[in-house]
Amino acid sequence: MGYFTLLILGFAKQNVYNPKQGLDSLVITPISQASAKQRAGRAGCKCYRLYTESAYRNEMPPTTIPEIQRINLAMTTLNMKAMGINDLLSFDFMDPPSSQAIISAMEQLYSLGALDEEGLLTKLGRKMAEFPLDPPLSNMPREKHAQADQKRAKFFQPEGDHLTLLAVYEAWKAKKFSGPWCFENFVQSQSLRRAQDVRKQLLIMDKKLKLNPARTLGCTALRLDSNYCYYCIIPKQLYYSDMKV
Repeated sequence: MGYFTLLILGFAKQNVYNPKQGLDSLVITPISQASAKQRAGRAGCKCYRLYTESAYRNEMPPTTIPEIQRINLAMTTLNMKAMGINDLLSFDFMDPPSSQAIISAMEQLYSLGALDEEGLLTKLGRKMAEFPLDPPLSNMPREKHAQADQKRAKFFQPEGDHLTLLAVYEAWKAKKFSGPWCFENFVQSQSLRRAQDVRKQLLIMDKKLKLNPARTLGCTALRLDSNYCYYCIIPKQLYYSDMKV
């Protein structure tokens, strides 16, 4: 049984990396004109566009922003360095990312010990490039895994991962959102800051829409200091980071 009607809202969620803040954000943006045409063309049914012609022509970009211009380039930079491509700022990318994004990625790799002061790959960086992981995760020495497991056990909640992540957030909050605390407990500070940012946005929406902060998620309802259940917005990949913060 196929679709009879397709509604195109004109918006989509995109993962966007901010090199200034060092954070990924899931933002709602207008789709591109090319994407709008593609969605309508492959529908094979009656299509309703829930936006005006003026919005289509003036607010929607002609094409979708390439992913390389939206993501954290740390892993891309590390792999290119491992292939012997050192001058990334002059590299002829098909869709060139901003110089700030490249510099931010190199600064992150330098802080992890993957690059030296001249921007060249170190022995550690070459080993990190062999792992199909984000640089902060591939930088984790084996001898620290046991220590990281011990730290994680402090936050473990038998009810499940969601409450474990909530315990991490509460502990971070108790330490006044400390960066060094994240490093000591093998927690990715960027992920926690992202959760904090999303939570603030939800609270703003809550006040704007005059909603009750007590939210029911499935069969579980929590009311925590009159705020949303943070555990539903904390990224799962918090652990096993050896980043310097």
